[in-house]
Amino acid sequence: MKITRNDIRKIILEMNPDGTISPDEDEEEEALYEVTVSQLEALCTHVNEEAIEIGGAARSGGIKFRIYAKLLETMLQHAPQQFSRRIRR
Repeated sequence: MKITRNDIRKIILEMNPDGTISPDEDEEEEALYEVTVSQLEALCTHVNEEAIEIGGAARSGGIKFRIYAKLLETMLQHAPQQFSRRIRR
């Protein structure tokens, strides 16, 4: 789909002074952030607990390393390209 100059003008005219489009975009973004961080913290707790259960104190470090490496790889695959390029440097 090609974006025309009219599309760009329409977006700019709809834009709020802070760059948002919808009036409640900031609140929705903050809610998404809070839920995402909470879920991520729960996931990290789960990984840590399961790694210890699987490998004990001796092997859990390596298990966690591999899981977190895969988690970061997955997150970078879904992140915007600008973010991915900046992180990979």
